[in-house]
Amino acid sequence: DLGVHRVDLRDGSVTRIAERGNYFSLSPDGAQLFYSRPDNNVQTIWRRDLASGVEQAIDRGPRPAMKVSPDGKFVAVYVLDRSGLAANAPTQTASIMVVPSTGGERRPLVTGLHSTINTITWSHDSQRVLFVKFVGGEPSQAYEVWSVPLTGGPPETLGIRAGWAK
Repeated sequence: DLGVHRVDLRDGSVTRIAERGNYFSLSPDGAQLFYSRPDNNVQTIWRRDLASGVEQAIDRGPRPAMKVSPDGKFVAVYVLDRSGLAANAPTQTASIMVVPSTGGERRPLVTGLHSTINTITWSHDSQRVLFVKFVGGEPSQAYEVWSVPLTGGPPETLGIRAGWAK
């Protein structure tokens, strides 16, 4: 059964929370679940109060990943622009944006990344968004951890690199 489910660890019972969904992130207090689900070829990010079941759409757009900040105030989203692929561009571009967790205007932190972003997360103090960026090519595949301030500015590598040979 596809969808979002909650499993009670005491008795093993399973409760469906939502019909469909992907890219989940729990609020720091565990009271709200953020998830995206497809609606007419775009993803909508939903905030669901787990006690009442009330849902609110907080953002819409193409995105493959998201994460709620540790302070619960923002959701960082990774947005992939596939329009270049339709125009036979050699690469697609990506952006990292933040949206208030209560909904509102999305704000770009990084735009025009010509790379694949694998993971997105936050610093413990909610002041930086961290992401794993594909940086390698032949003959190996390499990824680096990067960081961008919540206030904006250029992304910086943290000097952490991992990869493997083909």
